[in-house]
Amino acid sequence: MAVFRFLEDYELLNSSETYKPIDLTPRQCIFCKRNETQGATFNTKAHLIPEFLGKHSLINPNECDDCNQKFARFETDLAAFVSPYLTFSKIKNKKGKVPASHSRRTEKGEKTKILPGDGKNLVHINFGKNVQDYIVDEDAKTATIVFRQQPYVPLNVYKSFVKIGISVLPENYLRHYDETCEWLLSDEYFSFPFFRVFQTFLLTNYVARPTASVFVAKQIAEGESEYPEMTLLLRAANLVFQIFLPFSSVNAEHHKHGRNLEFTVYPSPILDRLPVRSQIDNVDLSSPEKSKQEVQLTLSYGAIERGLQG
Repeated sequence: MAVFRFLEDYELLNSSETYKPIDLTPRQCIFCKRNETQGATFNTKAHLIPEFLGKHSLINPNECDDCNQKFARFETDLAAFVSPYLTFSKIKNKKGKVPASHSRRTEKGEKTKILPGDGKNLVHINFGKNVQDYIVDEDAKTATIVFRQQPYVPLNVYKSFVKIGISVLPENYLRHYDETCEWLLSDEYFSFPFFRVFQTFLLTNYVARPTASVFVAKQIAEGESEYPEMTLLLRAANLVFQIFLPFSSVNAEHHKHGRNLEFTVYPSPILDRLPVRSQIDNVDLSSPEKSKQEVQLTLSYGAIERGLQG
């Protein structure tokens, strides 16, 4: 099985489940490297994982206010990227409410609305005149929905994921990612093959609170192939995201020999244990420009009520 291939290539390094903040004296930001004596302030509670992905109490005390403000811009794009999933997964925001999702308007001015219902597994979907966005397979008990995402900057979405991965790294690995932290905080642009996310919307498997786990490659080169050193697996409700972190400074030289870069993707659909499984979507996040994309969501259901709304 593919999961065994993943575990052959990678092993767990650290997780939000076992996360312990690095003890730095004087207090220092792990991203910009400034400390309190150099003017860094730490008044804002910096969450290890954005709160809109689910309620949790994990705080990174080593993220300064200036960096937190910078990352907030990235997280705005991440929120737009995951917006339709949040409602379907019934993920509550920090106010304890499940947010509604509104797609971009079509050329005719119509937009699809996804509204949280009042039942455990209930959502209300108002397609307006966008009936082509809705397909039901009554035999498989699945509904497929096309949703036009609000505009977002793909590169900022990738940076949001990288920031989470960096936050979870142990101290002895963190120091090898100084260049990555500088890149996170800069406006410098370059493209790389693994500026992408592998994402899955699971049909049944659900986690009550978000988790972030970083896995390290057991070897970074084998024959003509090479592998990214670090991969982040982020889970929130029915969602699974996997990204690969940029190369660290300690192994950068090993990646300059023209080998084929290979990605070992975690086979998240098997978590459903269903005959009909979700697919892994490979989404390019390399663009620094605003993007308008469509996502296709396939959901399992017990019953559907159809109605007309005037």
